[in-house]
Amino acid sequence: MPYRSAKPPGPRGIAGRDAGDRHPRYLPGRLDNRGRRDGRRAEYPHPYRIHERQSTRSADPRGRPAGIASSAMDGRQVDVRSPRGAWFSRLMAERSVQVTVGAWFAATVVVLLVARGHLPFHRPAVGGSPFVVQLLSPWVAMLEVLVLIAVTYGLTRRRVVPDVAALAPERPVALRETLGLVGYGVAGLVGGLLVGRAFGVHPISYHLTGTLYGTTETVTPREVFVWATYNFLVFAVAPFVWARRRYSADQMLLRSRDRRNDLLVIVVILAIECVVEFVGLSSALFDLGGRQVLLGLPLTFVLYFVGTVLPTMVFIQCLLVPRYRRLTG
Repeated sequence: MPYRSAKPPGPRGIAGRDAGDRHPRYLPGRLDNRGRRDGRRAEYPHPYRIHERQSTRSADPRGRPAGIASSAMDGRQVDVRSPRGAWFSRLMAERSVQVTVGAWFAATVVVLLVARGHLPFHRPAVGGSPFVVQLLSPWVAMLEVLVLIAVTYGLTRRRVVPDVAALAPERPVALRETLGLVGYGVAGLVGGLLVGRAFGVHPISYHLTGTLYGTTETVTPREVFVWATYNFLVFAVAPFVWARRRYSADQMLLRSRDRRNDLLVIVVILAIECVVEFVGLSSALFDLGGRQVLLGLPLTFVLYFVGTVLPTMVFIQCLLVPRYRRLTG
């Protein structure tokens, strides 16, 4: 059934169009006595047509066509449709992206000139690898991240993209809160150093000691418990309590708009990461006994979920990302 809005013209929106005249197939027109448009059709003003044939799965539950998003704060809709390939051109045109790519290449060249075939870092997991392998490891890791982004984009390409910037407060408030959150994060890391020393364990950070590059020192169960508890309280519970007093679950990106698709993304990314970890990094898991696997796998999953995943989700994704988007556009 063709999409026709029955709402009277609302506040001005994207590209100066009224909120009731968003669908590109129909020109603005008068409402008849049954509350319908006069039916004047218009062709797409651009050479591409995305979601021209609406289906029940791709259409929004509220009746909006796919590709039209609405803001949780002020009800604005955002047309997220764009020509194929245009997103990459816009991305590479961003000054911040150009600076990042240039700095990455420059840092690699500096390492080649300064290191002279040896990296002076204590990394037992990769310390015995050739210099070239150690130098290329960050490139491979970045390539993996880009592949995961591409897979995620492919799995969610038919979903409505939320206006993340609109979920954050106005720019002056967003700037003040961003500076406060960054300062709080630095203080949390300093606190992790002090708490670690007080308990006689390694300094506490987002990753447990030895997670990324291994360690020759002993990590006791007591240290693991202190690490997970500290990160959970400082970077998840405290920021969550502060934010929920001021903002809704929608504004914090805590409410799923498509649980089935979210579950699909989680399962696919988890499967890819497991293959990469087992094949490309370490297969030590297969050397464990059956009892060790049955006890260690769920325990490790829960501990890292509490100590790393939840703090990252709340502190970075729920709070900092919308504010960064508001400030940078």
